[in-house]
Formats: sequence, structure tokens, C-alpha cells
Amino acid sequence: LVTKRIRRGLHEDPPRLARELHENVPRITSSLYPGRFGTVDLLFNNAGVIGECDKGVLSSSAATWRWVLDTNVMGIIHGMQAFVPEMEAEGGEKHIVNTASAAGLYSQHPKP
Repeated sequence: LVTKRIRRGLHEDPPRLARELHENVPRITSSLYPGRFGTVDLLFNNAGVIGECDKGVLSSSAATWRWVLDTNVMGIIHGMQAFVPEMEAEGGEKHIVNTASAAGLYSQHPKP
């Protein structure tokens, strides 16, 4: 259900989807704590999208850039805000791996 909603949202309104995911992170993480799946000792925190590849950097809209930055930068921050407080409260050795998607490897230049 979530996957279908995300796929539909990506095509319908990406900024709205990003906002909804951010707003629901506390609810999602609270459903996992305390102890439903044990402790979180290792957080793999991944976020990444690419903008309008066919338009290039200068022709992409401000809304597209806001979506890209909100996802790629703020997505990592939101993930950390959701999990790190509980990780710290649990104590012990913890690790966080922040990564970006493969979209970060591509140049946003339209092909001539």
C-alpha cells in the first residue's frame, strides 16, 4: 500500500509527497518503538532524487529545485531527527550511514 501510494505520489505531486512523508516520520518511527523490532544500532539513512533531466539545470523550475533539495538534504535530516533521539536514549554503540541515491552521480544536462 505504501509503495503504491509513493509511486502514485511521485507522478502526481512530488513536493506534496515529500511533505507527507516528513510529517508522518514521527508516527512511523513511534510505531516501531519501543522494541517492536529491537533497538536501532545502525541507521542506513538514504535519500535522493534527480530533477528534470530533460530540462537541464538552468531551465528547471524553482519548484523542482525545492523538491530536490527538500528530498536530498532535508530527507537525511528528517531521518536523523526521527531515529537519533531514540538511538541515544537506548545507549550503547550506534552508527549512522548517510548516503545519497545514484541520482547524485548524474549530471543534469539535456542531451543535444
